[in-house]
Amino acid sequence: MTRAGSLHCWGSGYYGALGGGGAMLPGRITLHGRDGALPQQISVAESVTCVRLTDGTVQCTGMNFQGQLGLGAPDGGTTVEMVGAFTPAVGVTGYVTQVSVGTVAVCALLKTGEVACWGSNAWGQLGAGTSDGDAHPTPVSIPLQP
Repeated sequence: MTRAGSLHCWGSGYYGALGGGGAMLPGRITLHGRDGALPQQISVAESVTCVRLTDGTVQCTGMNFQGQLGLGAPDGGTTVEMVGAFTPAVGVTGYVTQVSVGTVAVCALLKTGEVACWGSNAWGQLGAGTSDGDAHPTPVSIPLQP
């Protein structure tokens, strides 16, 4: 990512995770943020990439078989859904100050201090106190100890 807000990606592009196909050399990727918003932070895992934009929104690309792109419910994992272009995560309410991508789950820290997570929850990654997945960004309460 450049200071001017350009995003350059390279590598295998497994399941569209680079948002523009795989390339061994750096290539510019275009994101279409509302009102000219630019990339400000990037987080990458095996087959998912999410970018936080200057307007506090999040866009993700890559594999969505566990709902980790925040696009709504996948078909239960029977089909691997690939999104090869950065797409806004739906249902994130509030200004995102930080995003973190895991292999099958994504969490975003909101300006309010809340944390919204989505994707697989097989091992409790979403912090919801259950093992049920959620393909929509859902705020979770995380008690912090001093």
